[in-house]
Amino acid sequence: MFQLIKQRMKGAQNISQITKAMELVAATKMRRSQEIAIHSRPYAYTALDILRTVAALEKEEYTPPLFTERAVTRTAIVLITSDKGLAGSFNSNVIKKFEQFVREEKISSKENYVCIAVGKKAHAYLEKQGYTILQSFVRAGDFTTPEETRPIAELLGKLYSEKTADRVLVFSTHFRTALAQETIAREILPMRAEMLTRTINNIVPEKGKYSELRSKGQETESKRKSRNLLIEPAPAEVLESISAHLLHMELYHLFMEANASEHAARRMAMKNASENAGELVQTLTITYNKLRQAAITKEITEITAGAEALAG
Repeated sequence: MFQLIKQRMKGAQNISQITKAMELVAATKMRRSQEIAIHSRPYAYTALDILRTVAALEKEEYTPPLFTERAVTRTAIVLITSDKGLAGSFNSNVIKKFEQFVREEKISSKENYVCIAVGKKAHAYLEKQGYTILQSFVRAGDFTTPEETRPIAELLGKLYSEKTADRVLVFSTHFRTALAQETIAREILPMRAEMLTRTINNIVPEKGKYSELRSKGQETESKRKSRNLLIEPAPAEVLESISAHLLHMELYHLFMEANASEHAARRMAMKNASENAGELVQTLTITYNKLRQAAITKEITEITAGAEALAG
């Protein structure tokens, strides 16, 4: 019994050391990815504001293919998860959000949906559920770069322009704070002014750094109605190029937010694991000491009883 408890104590102590080390690593990565995500928000805000302006144009000859709405018969799904586990409920929350969408949409035939898996967890889930996986993007690293997201943006733009998909939905995690991340479902294609307005409101924080962009956005909205744009030399070519670039930037920002959320979730999961391991060590230590004290007391009692018997 004593040997078994000591082995469990040693195992719990080793686990505690490992999880503490992983917590420190995750905290370092979280700070860096948080910095990148937060600093990218002004650029993402400006990019989305330009998209919103372009989407609000009423002249038909100015409408790029990515802004053209049509009846939805086939949907492209982008599921953004991580390659690695040990991140608490980070991956399961994204999957639950997607499953909620499936229930609300009452999807009966999976043939009307094509999926793009980002991360090994997303690929494993979609493959197990029997969805058509058009392409998988794995091993992107802890900090996604614009070069890594460009092929995904080009693929999505191609799917929509060639009418292979009539809308594109992205399921990912939005970074609020180090302790709070929000799972979101965002429609990025077709691009619509009202949808982009909601996206901008979600990106800009209510308080703290960059919160002043909210008032700026309201001023821009009031001026937008009277704005008269002159696009040269060829509006169709310029807007098509801009819309493709801004789609890439919107997708890149989603990846940045997901990276920051992943590291924050992993840091919290490792912190909880370290605390649980510490509590287990403490409980086992108390149990060990009680058993040891009981054994000592028993031995003393037996010795005393033997001595009294010999004396009698």
